[in-house]
Amino acid sequence: MCMEMREQVLADENASTPLQQQDEPPPSSASSPPPPPPASPPLDTYLLLCVGGLEEDTIAATQAFFRARQGSGEWGGREGGRGGDAVAPPWTAHFCVFEIDDEDRLGNAGCGKLILDTNVPLEVVLALPFLLGVLAYVGEDHALPPEREVGLAHLYAVTHDASNWDAAMDLWARARDYCTAATAAATADRPGGLAWTERVRSTTKPLSLKFRASVLRDGAHAYKGMDMLPVLGDGTSIRLGEKHLKVDLKNYDLEVVAIVLQQHVHLGLVLDNRKIGFSSNLPPERVPPILFREGVTACLRPSTARLFLAMCQPRVGEVVADFMAGVGTIPFVAAAMPPPFPQVLALGGDESEEATEFYVFKEGDVWVH
Repeated sequence: MCMEMREQVLADENASTPLQQQDEPPPSSASSPPPPPPASPPLDTYLLLCVGGLEEDTIAATQAFFRARQGSGEWGGREGGRGGDAVAPPWTAHFCVFEIDDEDRLGNAGCGKLILDTNVPLEVVLALPFLLGVLAYVGEDHALPPEREVGLAHLYAVTHDASNWDAAMDLWARARDYCTAATAAATADRPGGLAWTERVRSTTKPLSLKFRASVLRDGAHAYKGMDMLPVLGDGTSIRLGEKHLKVDLKNYDLEVVAIVLQQHVHLGLVLDNRKIGFSSNLPPERVPPILFREGVTACLRPSTARLFLAMCQPRVGEVVADFMAGVGTIPFVAAAMPPPFPQVLALGGDESEEATEFYVFKEGDVWVH
């Protein structure tokens, strides 16, 4: 096995189109010195899940997505990218790649893992369309023993002693508030009517919430995922405040996830409020996949199809063709991709008439036959 951690910097000073804004402000006619540039926002740390073996391609697609969103004027640039006089703070993104040999990738826990440190706005990171999951990074460990007693004790220590709990909880709270606002959900279910961010940051009121623990495990261990769940839950509740946390597997506020592959452990907090749960598999995606006949799901995830399309880098008006399309996941996704993905003509075919004749997919809130 080969495992190494590497860093890639998106805002590279030598890059031709860096994410960091490098335009110089116009010279001032006054004798006073120019004002100092605005301070950069603090970095958030994410655990991004992607297709195993395509980590480098995911990083390239993420870089392109960030730059396109910045160039569209949604964020960054001058005065929000709309030609104002004030220079926006510099934006940057640093990636750490967890690398492992292909033969050691086992099951769902063998998915690709990227640790992203960035001050790119939260809503832009959550909008990345080609990821299997976006979590707040809590911590990691690469020495989990396979023996039952010592292994479970080690997992408890890794969970309880993780160094990024405070920052992860703050990021989780901001994500929950953003998702709640985006879906126009009522705030009546929040004790005291406070936003999650206010509650997490409060120094006077204890944080009270319902949570669940989820484990995604693959490898040779003398214990199962079900054995790890109470240990992960105990480490979480004692770290965050045992008296104020309550386990609720269905109506929970917070989901803590441990992804365990052999001796490697990655901990994260789910950053959306769908309450689907990781269980023993990767959760279903936000956009339902194309369905074939009576509810049989297409094998290719829409996020994976989006990554393949991003790797192609098509131009406006070009043709995207998949001649082994099955039920047509790639052409359907290509046709439905929102900006900044260019508008293309998407074609698909398959030797199986059964695959191409009966299909149904979801466009917005409408099922299309």
